[in-house]
Amino acid sequence: SSDLAFHEFAQALGKRAQQFDARDDAGRIDHAFCLCLSRPPERDERRRLLALLRQQREAGSEAAAWTALARVLLNLDETITKE
Repeated sequence: SSDLAFHEFAQALGKRAQQFDARDDAGRIDHAFCLCLSRPPERDERRRLLALLRQQREAGSEAAAWTALARVLLNLDETITKE
């Protein structure tokens, strides 16, 4: 189903971001953001994504936190429409 495929895409993007060789989470978020939107995140976008990642880490595993962040990126209108 498309829901299963979307979940697999989010898991793969989350894993790719998590494994990206960066100094910190902001660098990994920037990488994932650029993969989806072909631009770096603005300061406020990065701040919100870092807050989401922290929140998700408190609720579950590291992999689940990155998957949740990836789901957000994949659901952005800007990602979906690719204008």
